[in-house]
Amino acid sequence: MDDVQQPDPIVSVAVHPVSQSDVAKLTTALSRLAAEDGTLRWHSEPATRETILSGMGTVHVDNAVKKAHSKFGVNLTTTIPRVPYRETITKTSSSEYTHKKQTGGAGQYARVFLRVESLGDDDDFEFESEVFGGAISQPFIAAVQKGCRQAIQTGVMAGYPVTGIKAVVYDGKEHPVDSKEIAFQIAGRECFKKAAMGAGPVLLEPIYEVTVTVPGENMGDIMGDLNSRRARVLGMDQEGTRATVKAEVPLAEMQTYIGELRSMTQGRGVYSMKFLRYGRVPSHLMEQIVAAREKEKEEEN
Repeated sequence: MDDVQQPDPIVSVAVHPVSQSDVAKLTTALSRLAAEDGTLRWHSEPATRETILSGMGTVHVDNAVKKAHSKFGVNLTTTIPRVPYRETITKTSSSEYTHKKQTGGAGQYARVFLRVESLGDDDDFEFESEVFGGAISQPFIAAVQKGCRQAIQTGVMAGYPVTGIKAVVYDGKEHPVDSKEIAFQIAGRECFKKAAMGAGPVLLEPIYEVTVTVPGENMGDIMGDLNSRRARVLGMDQEGTRATVKAEVPLAEMQTYIGELRSMTQGRGVYSMKFLRYGRVPSHLMEQIVAAREKEKEEEN
């Protein structure tokens, strides 16, 4: 017998363990909650370093958090999740970076020349070497790749993972005594960041397909509201007294939608959401997001 297809969640919260003992029990508790209720989902989001719990409504998610405490002894607080943006580049750029460190004993030395190229926004990271004539030996080329992979995890612009990028190391220089793998790893990481910052970096945001069903008399309000959320309407349909609209909407605009839809329709509107793809963030919003991230980093330090 086939598994019953469960609907996609529409409300998500970031859950935060209250104490160290809650941290230890968190994964087990969330896994058991999801096993008992197929409409509950949870995952760790690497882009924001948050644990996300999703369900069919605010009451549904609130009850799951209460159950985590009453049944599994895990105390949790919740916040609106941060949007899991990604970073990518829009053009080709080259850079070079020299890592030089001299201490009392042996020093560290590595020089790397690197080019970054734009792939499709959804493509994985690619790495190639065009180094000829032994300017950098093979173990150090591998260290450069490791440094690049570190950089794509931590981002180059706002701290979000980098996607759709190809890095090509094409030249470099090593020292017979002072060159070490750690030196080339650092040089590779910093050279990658430098090249990517010169390659027209942009932010990508998750886009969802949203289907909203409301009483016909609310359709005008719903359409106006969706337009204010940067929605791209895909289609509309009327059946009896109910009207349905389907649209593509950025996740950033849907974080508090359930309460606002309820308010606009006196609780008679329903909606569903399904992840579609990542799309580029408009430049004016990108500047705000990057500035907000910089402020967060300053506050953390």
